[in-house]
Amino acid sequence: MKNRDDLFLKSIFTDNYYKIYNLHTLYTLNIIFSIIHKSRIIDHLKSNFISCEELIKRLNSPAHVKCSINWMLDFLEQAGYVEKNVENNNILYKCEVDIPFSQTGQIAKEILGLDKNWGPFLKLVDSIAAEYESFLNGNKSGIEVLFYKEKMQLWNNYFNNNFSGYSVFNLCGAYGLSKWFSQKDRGNILELGGGTGGAVIQVLDAFKRAHILDKVDKYVFSDVSPVFLRIGNRIISEQFQEIEDKVELKVLDFNKSFSAQKIQQESFDAVYSVNALHTSHDLIFSLKEIYTALKENGILVISELIRMSDNHVLPQEIIFTLLDSYYNVKTDSLLRKTYGFLTPETWRIFFEMAGFKNIELITNTDCDIGRSLSRIHPVFMLVIKGQK
Repeated sequence: MKNRDDLFLKSIFTDNYYKIYNLHTLYTLNIIFSIIHKSRIIDHLKSNFISCEELIKRLNSPAHVKCSINWMLDFLEQAGYVEKNVENNNILYKCEVDIPFSQTGQIAKEILGLDKNWGPFLKLVDSIAAEYESFLNGNKSGIEVLFYKEKMQLWNNYFNNNFSGYSVFNLCGAYGLSKWFSQKDRGNILELGGGTGGAVIQVLDAFKRAHILDKVDKYVFSDVSPVFLRIGNRIISEQFQEIEDKVELKVLDFNKSFSAQKIQQESFDAVYSVNALHTSHDLIFSLKEIYTALKENGILVISELIRMSDNHVLPQEIIFTLLDSYYNVKTDSLLRKTYGFLTPETWRIFFEMAGFKNIELITNTDCDIGRSLSRIHPVFMLVIKGQK
């Protein structure tokens, strides 16, 4: 008999989903083609090997664009368009093949032909690409490119559960939290980085289907942004009026002391987060703060996009490498070798170092760090639970 988790994952990560994801990766690659031609980065990659630092100098770009340029070059190297070399601890890049011009129009048609709900990804990435040159030359910050004015609606659509490209993480996280919270009599839940409310809606829906919604005594919906709190609260009020009186809103930064933000020790039975904790500046600190906030036998459940190796470059990073908070994290040559999304084994180690026991994983991969990426299973999700 097949494992219940496996059956659930197969219903989410279908062959059609993986096919679209491959096209989404190809679309991202073509966006990079467009950017490096438009900004003339390609001209500096054709002759000799060049470092990212030297490339920034030649482009007369500000230093803070280094993460974004590094990501593009590594993505091109992973796709076979750029060669990477290391000399005297300096990483150098050179273009060994012709870089084609962008064909995003045709790829977009193929994606929408398979699933029209992938439109939010196309619109968000297109809006970023249109202003990428302004970012590289220092005329606009990453915040301006991503969040100013009309961009907030693009983000609302991107994180909306109608967008299947992102909703898989909300669905899988809700499945895991429902599975493990159902083993409790009842309790209080704290959600971190709640964003626009897509994750909490899936949680409450999963709890309702499992007939455990009445087990929730209090649900604290938190985010560092008051704007997101208002958006999330409106969505909860519209869709789950029966639990509205149990929902509390909280401005909370997991990079800072919980007690200083009036989160009492041992006050929650579960802490939950979707694709947020990888941005923690000091992940051990944040996990220990969470551990302190949990009651005995309380659980931390997170759902995260994951890398399968430290040097695996993800297409989603075209968005996030524009933000200081994405790459401004504590790294370590042995433990956390890179910023951003983590490997499954790194998550497990961090959970253990923070004191969590009885760690369990739900994932659409076998978690073999040495496994090469395949065109059949090109994206990996992890739901991990740790218990105090």
